[in-house]
Amino acid sequence: MATNPLTDVVCGLIEKQGRFFWARKKPGKSHEGFWEMPGGKVQPNENHFDALQRELKEEFGMHVQTGAETHLSIENGAFKLWLVHVFWTHGPEFLEDHDACGWFTAKEWPSLPMLAHEKALAEMWFQQG
Repeated sequence: MATNPLTDVVCGLIEKQGRFFWARKKPGKSHEGFWEMPGGKVQPNENHFDALQRELKEEFGMHVQTGAETHLSIENGAFKLWLVHVFWTHGPEFLEDHDACGWFTAKEWPSLPMLAHEKALAEMWFQQG
């Protein structure tokens, strides 16, 4: 019996002056009330950075530049989440699927309510650094 391949999803760890961007899903959206690293599904023929850049423009009007390349990922059901570390350049200009956002230090973000798999992925990055 063949298994379906996992869907790649990018999670952007966006850095600005030593702080990291997190956004809270608004009511009525999947995972409402939870804070997350913004991102989304990788489309065919799209690399991880391009997918993240596209998602950030669509959902926040945000622009970023590449950071240190990471190969950190975690599987969650039918998805494989990839952490993409980038640096902020502009935005956010609006919130599409979120009702709050903010910049948090490495000590502050772990106290945000978030899904366990996404917290584990971020912790992997901070522990290696």
